[in-house]
Order: sequence, then structure tokens, then C-alpha cells
Amino acid sequence: MDVAIILNRSAGSATTVDLDGLAGALAPLGRVGTVPARADEGPTEQLARGLEAGATTLIAAGGDGTVSGLVNALDARGLLGRVRLGVIPLGTGNDLARSLGLPMDPLEAAAVLARGVARRLDLLRLCAADCADPARRVARLVLNASTAGFGSLVAEHTGDGAKRALGALAYAASAVSEAASAKLYCVRVRADHSEAFRTTTYHLVVCNGRTIGGGVPVSPASLLDDGLLDLTITPGLSAAELAVLVAKALGGRHGPEDGIITRSARTLDLESDPPLPLNADGDLLGTTPARYKVLPRAAEFLIGPEAGVAGSPARE
Repeated sequence: MDVAIILNRSAGSATTVDLDGLAGALAPLGRVGTVPARADEGPTEQLARGLEAGATTLIAAGGDGTVSGLVNALDARGLLGRVRLGVIPLGTGNDLARSLGLPMDPLEAAAVLARGVARRLDLLRLCAADCADPARRVARLVLNASTAGFGSLVAEHTGDGAKRALGALAYAASAVSEAASAKLYCVRVRADHSEAFRTTTYHLVVCNGRTIGGGVPVSPASLLDDGLLDLTITPGLSAAELAVLVAKALGGRHGPEDGIITRSARTLDLESDPPLPLNADGDLLGTTPARYKVLPRAAEFLIGPEAGVAGSPARE
């Protein structure tokens, strides 16, 4: 097996995907096999079975959480950067796949991956305080984005039933319903070695990719291989003003005129009162205090022609 499809059977459209069609579409990359998750099995066990079968290209078939689990499992085994990675979007948001310039149709995405165009991309390492024990630190790699505050809670409170019924619109519906109860945070931010600044916010996003919540273009200029993370801070507003801004952001119409603060940096340190809840690619990780650090071009991904990368993505 040259190519292992790491399949998350619990992903949104995994039950309807044509696995034989995917394998056929990916055939130009080599001999293809599928490694579905067994009962109570996580990405680490799937990864081990794929590597034991000789795979040098791993295709994560699932949502952002599936890809994140696979990449973090590779990192834990010291194998990050030694294999080539690809994504078949089967989840709800599929924001990493969007940033990689891939079609949302699984077979079309497989056909794009089969062209073999690859690029080494940045990852972010997030270290935060453990929710249960603030004295303990937890860490995780971030591929696409990490949201904090309001956005983190929206991701946590968007249920599987809503995702199945509404798809990516489930995040928008949850954001609108949660806006009235959003909590205000006083944050202290230091980007690289610049002077720290303080502000109040309901919500901030640390981006590597361009979109969150199933295509919301929160950081449309972000590049996956520029060695920088991109911070977007939503200002402290009234509940009514926040609801208006959420509606604008869903359509990509937000900007500096709305009081939004942006920074680009290699490292970012956050403190907050009260502690900000943080997630990594949609999964709740911990709270502030936290540090983000860019790992430049740490992993190789197969990408599409519209990928958010610097210059031309063409490298066969």
C-alpha cells in the first residue's frame, strides 16, 4: 500500500461516500488502501496500521477534527514531515480543505489530490492552561484555526444533530443564537517581541488558514506557508452590535471600520480575565494563559490550485 485512506466513519458524509470511487480517483498516486476506524479506535491506531502497510501518503477522509487527530498522532510519534498528507472533506465545516483549495465534493477532491501537487505548510503549536487544572499545561498542533471566547463556545455548543440537519449552516445558526449571551473578556496580547496591548473582546481567532465555521472568511488573506499566524480580535460591543457584526462576518463583509484588530506574528501570548476558552480546529483544548508558535513548513500536504499559499502552488 502506497496510499492509505484514514477514514473516520463518524464524519458527516462518511456513510454515503464511494470508497471504491475514491480509491480509483487516487490511483495515480500509487497503490491505495482504506484504513477505517475500528470500534473505540482513534487516529493513532489507524495511523499505525497505515504505516505498517507501507503507506507513504496518508489521506484523511473526514472533517477538520479527523485531519487534526492524524497530524497530532504523527507529531506524537515523531513522524511529522516524513509522510505526505491529503484531505478528503467529509465533515461539517471542512475549513482546512477550503484553505487547501480543495472541492467540497469528495470524488472531485480526490481527483485534485491525484495530480500530486504538494507544498510544505506551516502548523501552529498551541500551549494552554488545562481547563480542569490551570497549573497544568496542555498542547496541540493547530492546522487551520483556533478560536477563543465566543467562537470557541459556538463550536462546542453546535451539536451533532444540528450538523447533520444543517451542515455548515449549523455554525451560523449557533453563532446567532449564542450572541445574546456572549461574555466579555479583558485580554492582554503580545505579538512576537512587540509591546503588549490590552483590549476587551467577545471573540478572537488565531488563523493559519482562511475560514472558520464552514466557510466564514475571517482571515481571507492568510497564507498557509508564510511563517506567520494571523490574529483577528472582535471588539467589545453591545449584544445588538455583536449580532450585527456576526451577520456581517458570515458574509465576509467585516473589516477595520468595525473596530476589528488584526496582527500577524510568529509567536503570540494571550492572557485574559476571565480565562478565555480556547479550541484547536474545533476541539476545546484549554484556557488562557496561552502561547501560539508557528512551526514553519512543518508538514507536506497535497493541495489544490486555489490553495492559500504564497506564489504558485505548482510543484509536481
